[in-house]
Amino acid sequence: MEFLPSVSFAKLYWVFTLLITLLGVDPQGLSGGLAMLWKDGNEGSLLGFSHNHIDMRIVMEDGVLWRLTGLYGEPNRSRRENTWRLLKELAEDDTLPWWAAIFPASKLVNLGTSSSDHCPIFLEPVAQPRFSTFHRFRFENAWLREPMCYQIVQSCWEEITSGGIMNKLELCASTLDQWGKEITGNFKGRIKLCKDQLRLLKGNRDSASLQLYDEAKKELFEVLEQRETFWKQRAKHFWLKGGDKNSKFFHLSATKRKRHNQIIKLKDSQNNWVDWENGLSGLIYDYFSTLFTASNSNCHEVVASVSRVVPEAANLEFSRPVSEEEVKTAVFHMHPDKSPCPDGMTPTFYQKCWHIVKTDVIGLVQQFFTSGSFVNGCGDANVVLIPKKKSPQVMQDLRPIALCNVLYKVVTKVMTNRMKPFMDTIVSDSQSAFIPGRLISDNVMVSFEILHYLRRKRQDDSYLYCKATTQEAMRIQELLRKFELASGQRVNFAKSSIFFSSNTELAVRNQICSMLDMSIAEDGSFYLGLPSTISRNKTTVLGYLRDKVRNRLKTWEGRFLSKGGKEVLIKSVVQALPSYAMNVFLLPLEISRDIEQLITKFWWRSSKDDNKGIHWMAWDRLCKHKKGGGMGFRNFRISILLFLVNKLEGSMVWGRGCKLLASTVEHENSFKIQNRVAAADLCCNVATVCWAIWGARNELVWKRKSFNPIDIVAFANRYLDQWRCAQSSDMESSWPLLRARDVVERWTAPHGNSVKLNVDAAMFNNGEQYGIGLVVRNGSGLLIEGRTELFNGQVEPVLAEAIGIREALSWIKDSRWQDVYVETDCLNVVQAIHCSTEMISLFGLVIKDCKKMLANLNNVFVSFIKRSANVVAHSFARAAILYPDCSFSLESIPTELLPSLIAEVVI
Repeated sequence: MEFLPSVSFAKLYWVFTLLITLLGVDPQGLSGGLAMLWKDGNEGSLLGFSHNHIDMRIVMEDGVLWRLTGLYGEPNRSRRENTWRLLKELAEDDTLPWWAAIFPASKLVNLGTSSSDHCPIFLEPVAQPRFSTFHRFRFENAWLREPMCYQIVQSCWEEITSGGIMNKLELCASTLDQWGKEITGNFKGRIKLCKDQLRLLKGNRDSASLQLYDEAKKELFEVLEQRETFWKQRAKHFWLKGGDKNSKFFHLSATKRKRHNQIIKLKDSQNNWVDWENGLSGLIYDYFSTLFTASNSNCHEVVASVSRVVPEAANLEFSRPVSEEEVKTAVFHMHPDKSPCPDGMTPTFYQKCWHIVKTDVIGLVQQFFTSGSFVNGCGDANVVLIPKKKSPQVMQDLRPIALCNVLYKVVTKVMTNRMKPFMDTIVSDSQSAFIPGRLISDNVMVSFEILHYLRRKRQDDSYLYCKATTQEAMRIQELLRKFELASGQRVNFAKSSIFFSSNTELAVRNQICSMLDMSIAEDGSFYLGLPSTISRNKTTVLGYLRDKVRNRLKTWEGRFLSKGGKEVLIKSVVQALPSYAMNVFLLPLEISRDIEQLITKFWWRSSKDDNKGIHWMAWDRLCKHKKGGGMGFRNFRISILLFLVNKLEGSMVWGRGCKLLASTVEHENSFKIQNRVAAADLCCNVATVCWAIWGARNELVWKRKSFNPIDIVAFANRYLDQWRCAQSSDMESSWPLLRARDVVERWTAPHGNSVKLNVDAAMFNNGEQYGIGLVVRNGSGLLIEGRTELFNGQVEPVLAEAIGIREALSWIKDSRWQDVYVETDCLNVVQAIHCSTEMISLFGLVIKDCKKMLANLNNVFVSFIKRSANVVAHSFARAAILYPDCSFSLESIPTELLPSLIAEVVI
């Protein structure tokens, strides 16, 4: 490329950044100048340069050598002869192939100009087609947003009456594939059409145009959500749920996965490179044919030594008929977005269309448990090769993953669920993977204890599963041979290694390794993902954790994430990387500080610049809870110490305290003590409105755009509704969120000097929290006092209503009111209070407390009213999430609670 800024005449400047290396040649005055840039990772050496060319020798990671020459021709036609002479001289200087010879199908395109008088040149290295493309059906989650999808599945399922479920799936797949191309194949055109309609209708104010505008806007939101669902299904980022939800990020993630998993060439057994044109498909076929070919096995010798451990109850459980609930549980416990199988169907299809396909699915599972065989095609699987490292070279660098049909997974999951209750009695205790509560890190701890034990032993007593002698090594070899014959599996000796104590002689080590066909474990070897040995310098041994975090943060993902997306990436992915090692090791302070510094730089780094960014807050403050002004990031050092503290027995601290708490149930604040935990719903209407006001202020200051306050509030409410729907995991549309409000009816005021206390309860956060509203008014309908109470815990709505009555009676007990009428819209609570039957449940205990209080109070009456007459108490209960544990008078009541209260004032 032409490079005009001066870089010091006749000198080369190597500028190293995170991703780019630059080589520049000075211009001559205000013209000329050259620059060559390339990504780090490829080794390049300079062959020569001039004012018209830069010639380099490139060595790729796989050892391939080639030549890259950047040539800038003479702009003066009379001197073009010098350019051709230079090109001929360069061709004679070196025999390495030029870049163009390696990419013969590359394309060169002259792009349009902007402000410059030069046209940029875009060079695209198009790879030669390796094989003919094959379209494979894949069920799209985006189709589920269209009602027509369910109709197609229903019609296909009803069309085939005599065929099996595989025939129905095949017909359903072909029909959906043909219909779905119009849905997921034209996102850009559909979005453009909706935007054009909105642009045409935006200036009209008649009722018909307004209705069409709303319909076009709904359609635009629907298409955008379909596109987001389409790319999210391919991105496979299950961690990104509470942060960004953008199609661009998912699109790039899917593109990166496809490029990373692409296989271009591999080495054969002779260490020769083989590509798709020279028999790579045959190399892969031969490898898996050898790998998956069953060999002669003999398990009688091993089985004869195993006693019967399956109890008769387990046999009866395994052989009983399969119920509908078992099959449904197996289907709905699968992750909906797992990779599709040979028939193209994902678990989402069966979960969302269960009302259509459940009869055939249950019948197939029951048939297998009766006959022991699958229908044709049900047991098929796709073998997918996942690279184990960045640039795989041999077949052993690829991990085969079998993608089985969902129906096959359902059968195996039903079998697994039946076996779970009996695993601890069937499987030996030494098999830690089958023991509930046992972690893989426990095996790591055992291995370290063995190695520490070996260091204190003499040569004759050196143990590594056996004594360090040839006789013991032969016994290990015999055990491995029996294991292979009995299980049909082969031990991968290339990945196996042997540890020896420091006292073992080198000759003995080499002899044992030669017998077992294994290598000696080095100091930097790993076992179950952790270092096998730990030296005195733990910082050096555990330094790989720092490198893992750095490599994860250096990826492109952070460039396309907002602050919310970065927060989720840090909490869900980055800070989880050292967690496995933290279960075993106490991380050195240096490692912890380095990781925290990397996270801090990533958090404050802008999306356009990899290095710059102002650190507005220290790391210690970022680790504080959001309620305390921080971001809730984890402090690694404190987390490790807290983990060790949590390993203490709870009875040492809370043994007597918990019993004391249980004995004070009748105390008026007992349920607060049991349920109150520090928590807050940070995503509330107030925060969203403040954010919208700030955005409107910025638009006014920087773009001179003014907004109506009512429009700002309406925008904030719409945005919050869409955000809340985006956090839900179901496939329902997020647009129809406008809730029908209750019709306000007149409230009946009490007579004389008596007062009326209205009570209601509300549930929040999917039942994780509940609020209670208490409103006391006089005969004129004026507010005497109001209260809001917020509780944490999962309770039934009827129990929340009963707790509200109990709080109301406790409030009356402490006040000086006379003749109080308590009203609630929960008929079950009122009937339970007036009933003499005792109920043995938590609900019954609350009702019992209410009865005791009523017996000690004079002129207090509890009655039932309809929901429409309890609007004010309902609004107070809903406001408990915004104003937890607050009391209001007529002068201090929030403005959003005034409309319902004023509407019931008696004039």
